[in-house]
Formats: sequence, C-alpha cells, structure tokens
Amino acid sequence: MSLKIKLTSKNKKPYLRINNQKYIGFKVSKLPKPFAEPGHKQKISTWFNYQGYTFILKSHIPSTPWA
Repeated sequence: MSLKIKLTSKNKKPYLRINNQKYIGFKVSKLPKPFAEPGHKQKISTWFNYQGYTFILKSHIPSTPWA
C-alpha cells in the first residue's frame, strides 16, 4: 500500500486517509498545543511521521477549522 499526501481544498493542509480515517499533517514547528504541552487535559499521544510531517488523527485534534 502506498500513501499519497493530499491537500485540503480550503487552506491546503496536508492530509492522509487510512482505513476511512483522516490524518492531518503538521510540520514540527506547527504542531497543535495539546501535542506539545505535557499538562494539557486533551493530550495527543498517538501520531506517526511520514515524509517530513507528523500526522495526527483529525478526531484527536481539538477544534480543527479545516476539512
């Protein structure tokens, strides 16, 4: 299986679809706060890295404004 990074139509955020689940890609400098803050109540603890991006399941990202 080969993964192909696509871009959202609104703001061109990279994403992947795996098993009907959408993963949003972030560069290291643009990771969401729950990923980087150890004391955050909605801490993101599941992710994977692929082609220079850190992909996080969209449902684990609080208040995602993109598609």
